[in-house]
Amino acid sequence: FSIDKEGNWTYQLDNNDPLVQALKEGESLPSETFVVHSADGSAQHTVTIAITGTNEAPDAQDDGLASNKIVTLDGQNWDTSGDIKVNYYVIDATTGLKVADAEKSDYTGDGDHRFGVKSGIEQPSADTVQAGQIGYLDSADQSEAMSFTFQQGQVANHATIQVKNLWSDIAHGSWEPGIERGVWKAFYKGELVATGIFEGTSGGRQDVQIDAGGRYFDTIEMSAIGYKDGIVDPKGSEYFITQVTADLTRFDQAYQTNETGVLSLDVLSNDSDPNGDAIAIVPGSYPAYITLVNGKLQFDAAKYLLTLPEAERDLAAGEAKEIKFDYVIRDTHGATDHASVTITLIGETQPAPAPLHVTVQEDGLANGAHAHSEGPLPGAQDATPHDYQFTTQQTGTAASSGGKPLSYEVSSNGLTLTGFIMEDGHKTNVLTAQLNPQSGTYQLDLFRPLDHSAAGKDTLSLPFELDIKVGNQHTKGELVIDVIDSAPAPAHLTLTTGDMAPQSNSVIIALDMSGSMGEAVKDADGNTTTRWALSQQAIKAMFEQYDKLGDVQFKIATHAGQPDGQVSGWLHSLADIQQFFSKLSPAAWTPYTQALNQLDAILADSQNQQDMAGSNKQFYFLSDGAPSDFDYWLNGRDKSDMFRERLMKGISPDEVGGEQHYQDLLNGRVAPTKAEQLLILGESMEHILAQHGHPFDNVNMLAIGQSSSLEYLAPMAGQDGTAIKVEKDADIISTLTESVPGQLHGDVTGSSIEGVWVESLAHDGRTYFYDQKQNGIFAHNSDSDSKVVDGSKLTLDTTNGKLVLNFETGQYDYQAKDVHGDGQDKFLLTLRDGDGDTADTSLVIKVTDLQGGISASPLTLGSDEKSASSAHSAPLLGTEAQDELIELPVSQLAAPANHVESLTTTGIAIGDLLGHDEMGSLLTQVAPATQDSAGISAEGLTTSILPDGNASDLLSHTMPNPVFDELLSQQQFIQ
Repeated sequence: FSIDKEGNWTYQLDNNDPLVQALKEGESLPSETFVVHSADGSAQHTVTIAITGTNEAPDAQDDGLASNKIVTLDGQNWDTSGDIKVNYYVIDATTGLKVADAEKSDYTGDGDHRFGVKSGIEQPSADTVQAGQIGYLDSADQSEAMSFTFQQGQVANHATIQVKNLWSDIAHGSWEPGIERGVWKAFYKGELVATGIFEGTSGGRQDVQIDAGGRYFDTIEMSAIGYKDGIVDPKGSEYFITQVTADLTRFDQAYQTNETGVLSLDVLSNDSDPNGDAIAIVPGSYPAYITLVNGKLQFDAAKYLLTLPEAERDLAAGEAKEIKFDYVIRDTHGATDHASVTITLIGETQPAPAPLHVTVQEDGLANGAHAHSEGPLPGAQDATPHDYQFTTQQTGTAASSGGKPLSYEVSSNGLTLTGFIMEDGHKTNVLTAQLNPQSGTYQLDLFRPLDHSAAGKDTLSLPFELDIKVGNQHTKGELVIDVIDSAPAPAHLTLTTGDMAPQSNSVIIALDMSGSMGEAVKDADGNTTTRWALSQQAIKAMFEQYDKLGDVQFKIATHAGQPDGQVSGWLHSLADIQQFFSKLSPAAWTPYTQALNQLDAILADSQNQQDMAGSNKQFYFLSDGAPSDFDYWLNGRDKSDMFRERLMKGISPDEVGGEQHYQDLLNGRVAPTKAEQLLILGESMEHILAQHGHPFDNVNMLAIGQSSSLEYLAPMAGQDGTAIKVEKDADIISTLTESVPGQLHGDVTGSSIEGVWVESLAHDGRTYFYDQKQNGIFAHNSDSDSKVVDGSKLTLDTTNGKLVLNFETGQYDYQAKDVHGDGQDKFLLTLRDGDGDTADTSLVIKVTDLQGGISASPLTLGSDEKSASSAHSAPLLGTEAQDELIELPVSQLAAPANHVESLTTTGIAIGDLLGHDEMGSLLTQVAPATQDSAGISAEGLTTSILPDGNASDLLSHTMPNPVFDELLSQQQFIQ
């Protein structure tokens, strides 16, 4: 702080101070106050400085800049230069092809370094000077040659080569019988860019200018030819080179390519933000020929050249075209900066296309699906048209599937290749590859896994030969299918079990009531029913399962149907649900917009918010078909305004390619593409949930029936929700009931492609292994193996509980014992799949000692990686006094995206006991002393799920035996 005698003050902030540098936007340092007095003391003024952090704009740096330097090669660095490498050989002077190797010659007889070539075409009588030069042999039409290749990706468009001892003839003041001549050639990536002939002088010395007319080259070759005017001399033309000077240019290789290259430009790598904020490229801030892919700018040279006039699309070898454009970056606070990108295209002759490797993962074959890959064929984007066919005879690589050898056949038009095996005398397709010459693309489908000899996720490569016609020229190509083996990928599971307290659940169901819900399908017994009837059964069964956990209320919103678009009140019983269902019947289309509007209205209603307060909130979306909404999108169609208004909420112009296209979609001038449809549905759902604070603990999207698809439901599930396809209509009942939180059992194997089973289990110093051939489980001892049980199911009594494991299926079930002090059971497992790949995993179960009484304790499941479908169970009272086992499955349907669940405290209320006045005194005796303890109160009798497997605490401590006996004597309470 400073002030002059006139009263003008300044404050200079020390931006190098660590406290100042650490300030983020909106943060403040303690203010500073200065009191200024006048010289005569008659006045004073207070100055208070507030120091607040502000956001500094990011710093974007230019990319793709080239560097230039002049390099000289002479006797000082001839063999050591890092910029120019020299080679020596012999060429055929007519074809220019190399015919022999040679060596360097370094003549110093005249006091300087004069470099030439020593080879087998030297004249036997040649003196030291002649033998050391770059010479030409008339009789063989061969020449020694010296080449200069620029290193580190450098190129030049001009160079100077100093030549000595290349003489003119006697007529021009020299002494040779004819005029000696040399030849220079400039190449770019092996293709001749420019060439020239230079002649001897009377003094023998000259500077040869290598000029390719502005085109770049990376190699210069110097050689000799015969005398001018056809004069023949056995000695021929010869000369020395003493110096090379080149104007070298180094383009940033990440920003330089040819006419068909594709660049992925990481322009953010040298950009920064002073505040350390995350920065990103602003979509649309670059030209239309640039695309944004995974945070990088992608440049496709072939597509760019198509934007130019046809005469400018073909670059000669070494010809350069510079492309400049700007882009903008933005930090998290909206501050921006821009920079320039320079891309250099250099023309080159394309070699035969490299093999196209197509990768498919056998992991993609799970659940009966096939692995698919598609993309462009080599050279498909070139300016010259390409035509493709599979070569008729394909040998491929010896491979098998399921132990049967793979054979190949090509269709008559050469566009389809099929790999198959023979099963029971019939062909079974394993893979198909199809070529589309019009679009220059391939499509590959793998239907069955191949047999891999190596362990682990190894790659089996299958090469297939292509006939490619480029313009009028024929060449060969190769499509290589790289099949990556599947391998078991289990999760390491950690389970913690304790008592369960009652839950309260509010469940909202968006139910498809379109006409197809009335179609005839088969129930679990094979009888004919309708999808609508099965859905009613499933919803009621799910209600019963939720009802076992505590208070539950359902709200069902139907889209379409007759009557159209009904929303129930809160349904608190099966009778309420049935009464609502009795008024409905399937009819009409499948309007997802209506479902979204209903959900938005339910969540926005203050009474609904009050009714759901304090409960767990679940959402289900059930549909058997694709949405009809997009069929009515275009302006003028029935209800098109309603569809667009709802579905475009949450969509920004940047997500659909800019403001113009956004407006076209919003106003119904164009219909969305399939990709845009999926984006629109997902963003619309996310907009609703975000607007209401993401209220749901679980979001479940179910596609019902074999003809249904998750294509539209998966985007609506979002990152934290779950989408599942119910292939068999009858399975909707079990799928919904298993979505209810509960139970302690599951599957350690995960999804199976090649048949995954448990090979061995180790616990408490003993190892058990499963022998499929002998159909039994054996215990491994130090010197022998003993059979423990026939079949694949093992029951293990442990310190803290009992584990039942099916080695064949991977299904497990665990029952805790009564423990004194917290305990833990750890099981180490090895999994094996059909072609021998193995993986190790573990199952850890922690058992909490509840120390008697009825108390609330959570049951939790943790997984350190994405796990397979799992569920959990616990006994209501234990093995000694167990009337009922409440099983509350949890599968992937209800699992959050991170697969770490907290199965909230759960219990069961024995409501029948509460309906009788004479139970009041008994309930008072049974209830715990405190009002908020878990147990039996005047308002409800609750038993907690015990992990210890017996009810001794319940019988001996919490509930006096005489009281319990009295309860048991009341026959009306015993079911």
